[in-house]
Amino acid sequence: GHILWTGLRVELTMLLVALVLLVPMAEAMRCSNRPASLRAAARVSRLSLFEAMVDKPAVEHPEALLGPWELRSTLSGMDSTWVDLHEGGTCSCGSRVGKGRSWGATTKLNGSWRLNFVLLDKLGRPITYEGDVSDDEVRSMVVAGVVLGPPKRGAGAQKSSQHVIMGEFSGYKLE
Repeated sequence: GHILWTGLRVELTMLLVALVLLVPMAEAMRCSNRPASLRAAARVSRLSLFEAMVDKPAVEHPEALLGPWELRSTLSGMDSTWVDLHEGGTCSCGSRVGKGRSWGATTKLNGSWRLNFVLLDKLGRPITYEGDVSDDEVRSMVVAGVVLGPPKRGAGAQKSSQHVIMGEFSGYKLE
């Protein structure tokens, strides 16, 4: 039983690695007219999915990430804002954006954090920021990743239940 399960897990991991390596090539051929930033964002999103499938890490609220973060994004109207991460997984944000809902972080395979926080826009729709946190010499911690949100109106039923990449963001922790 245990040996069979271990073998199956190894085969599944190898299959996922192959998909992570092959899908970007197929997508690059299919979507070569997309801006480079969106292609990179899709690649980050696929790698996140792969890491989550290989070993589902527990969501945490590390003390090191608590506090205010200055953010810049490619989204119109949300190009410059802030988010404040609170104990217990709640957050707040600039009123121009809407209001904060929740946040969490997972430990990646390399030991760094993947930060995820959800803000509600003025219409109450969830906008998810998902990015990788790293140390920085100038700013103590920086984050960069993708912004996910609801699909455009008129999207098919399958797409309407999924978040789509709306843009990219980056930011740093205020000290």
